[in-house]
Amino acid sequence: MERDYKAHLETGAPFVRDILIISGGGAKGAFGAGFLQGWESVTGATALPVFDVVTGVSTGALIAPFAFIGTEEAYTSVADFYANPGENWVRKRGLNTMTQSLQLFAMHLLHEIVKDYQETEGMDVEFRWVAIPEDAPKPATTAMFDKDYMLALEDLGRKMGADPSIWKTDVPLVYSFEN
Repeated sequence: MERDYKAHLETGAPFVRDILIISGGGAKGAFGAGFLQGWESVTGATALPVFDVVTGVSTGALIAPFAFIGTEEAYTSVADFYANPGENWVRKRGLNTMTQSLQLFAMHLLHEIVKDYQETEGMDVEFRWVAIPEDAPKPATTAMFDKDYMLALEDLGRKMGADPSIWKTDVPLVYSFEN
C-alpha cells in the first residue's frame, strides 16, 4: 500500500483504498451483519467493494473477518452467528457506559482526521456512515443478547444495507469543545 501511495505522489496514479470500520455495541452487531447482507445486493457505484482493510471494535471486531473475506457465505455465517446467540457468550463484569452519542463523536473525529489527509495529501475520500435509527426495535427483555431483538436489528440492517439512498455522507457533530 505504501508503494502505491508513493507512486500516486510521484506520478498522480490513482490511489484508492476501500476501508471498513465497524463499531461496537454488543447485540447491535446483528445490525452490522444484516447490513453487510443487504449491501451485497447493491449494484453500481455504491456496490459492496472488496475491502483492502477491515477493522472493528468489540462486536465490530467479531464481524470484521467475515467482512474482509467478503463472500455471501461469510456474510451468511456472521448473520447466523447473531441470529443464534449462546447463553455463554458474555459474562457481565460491570457498568457499560458506551452510548451511540459517544460512537458518533468518535466517528466525527475520524472524519476530521480523514478530511485533513484529504486536504494535505490530495487524497480523494468518500466518507459514508449508517447508524441504527432512533425508532429501531428495542429489546423486549433485559437479557444482554435478546434473540428477537437481534433478529429485528439484523432485518433492519439488511433493509438499510440494500438502500444506499439512506446512507449519510455528512458526519454529525455531536459534541463541541467550544463554549
